[in-house]
Amino acid sequence: MYPDNNWYSHRKILAEYCGIEDRELLGSIQHGWINPQNYDSFLIKRKFNLYCWNDRLSNYSIKKGFKKIIPIGAPYLYLCKLNQDLVNTKGNGTIVFPSHSNLEDFQKVNHKGLIDIIENKFEGPYKVHFYYTDFFPENMIEYEKRGWEILSSNSRSDNNFLINLLKNLSNAKTVVSTDISSIFFYAMYINKKVFLVRKDKDNKDLTYIYRNKLLEYTNEFIKENRKLIEGESKQEDQKKLARIELGENFILKPSDLKKVLGLGNPINDLTSKILSKIINIKQGNALKVGDL
Repeated sequence: MYPDNNWYSHRKILAEYCGIEDRELLGSIQHGWINPQNYDSFLIKRKFNLYCWNDRLSNYSIKKGFKKIIPIGAPYLYLCKLNQDLVNTKGNGTIVFPSHSNLEDFQKVNHKGLIDIIENKFEGPYKVHFYYTDFFPENMIEYEKRGWEILSSNSRSDNNFLINLLKNLSNAKTVVSTDISSIFFYAMYINKKVFLVRKDKDNKDLTYIYRNKLLEYTNEFIKENRKLIEGESKQEDQKKLARIELGENFILKPSDLKKVLGLGNPINDLTSKILSKIINIKQGNALKVGDL
């Protein structure tokens, strides 16, 4: 129903897990990892359910008097269950995910400084994965000079977005990111050695984050989870953190998930389809397809 439900193929994955065709959903799906420091922005009076990843967000919201929020686990977890043959816990080389831009956050990354750090600390072969909003020639120059393999996601509305990402993560031995995002926990969950790299060799920030509040959230989370984030702890501990953040304890059986989401219910299906058309008329199609 809401335009962001189809982002990153989340709705499609949940429908596939339930054994039905993808369709509009009467509610909203959490489409990315949410820093606990940012929970207040989700305190919204809702007409329909928000299906979140873990109970920390739902418990926080309900305690504050905001209901209609149900933890079901991240769609990524259901994707892993559907594609266990794709999950390679070994892999080869290092894949790097620079901070990416979107409508709210402009990211400017010191790519040369990042490459210098990666090649000094981690084993090759090397790959860089750009979000589609940053897939421009000027961002690729330094990687091309060094002979890196350059990858990019399609638009966030692409139905194969998450499975393609899972393949790229599985094929790597080490995963490096320049900020805390969903990628961080996705990689931890499939037992990759995950590192956060934020400073160049001169201890200067590699990434400029437009919203100061976002940087504050990131710094606070890093402070609380320093050993895990800097790769100083065991992979089992990293995976434990990923299980919590992604909501593994809330994975439902196909029949139960279908019931909770209201998928296949004729009234819900019709209502969500009508509301989707109304929302699309009011907001346009750009947000839904990922142009914004």
